[in-house]
Amino acid sequence: MEKAVLLEKKIAKKILWEPIRDGQVCVFGDYIDRADLAKDLDSYLAALLRDYITPMCDLYAARIGKSYRSIAIKKLRAKWGSCSSRQELVFNRDLVHLPLAVVKYVVVHEIAHLIHKHHQKSFWDLVAILSPEYKKQEKFLKGMRMYEVG
Repeated sequence: MEKAVLLEKKIAKKILWEPIRDGQVCVFGDYIDRADLAKDLDSYLAALLRDYITPMCDLYAARIGKSYRSIAIKKLRAKWGSCSSRQELVFNRDLVHLPLAVVKYVVVHEIAHLIHKHHQKSFWDLVAILSPEYKKQEKFLKGMRMYEVG
């Protein structure tokens, strides 16, 4: 079979993730009426995400004995988070639409990069210590097909 056909079949099997549908916005995995949220939706959701992940980052950074310089919430096209060599954490603002367990996994993943800048065994061993069910969350992310949000 052609490579393009195989790729299309693989994409079709993935779950379509729709953060906004039928006048509702998905917030940490639950749909809420858009009318019940703030007028400036992007700023509201970014602040909500920051309020949720900051204490989590503090907790996991303390558990591994490391600190980070800053947290930024940005629109990222190809990844859920990153950790720079300067210990700056960046999280995709669309994380706010995902279930809380998945958000926790992304936070743990980026915090683990404060020690290990690579994805070798030592990195994954640390992730497993901090989040024993991380493989389930990683599978969820890999099984999604992102729906482009404005």
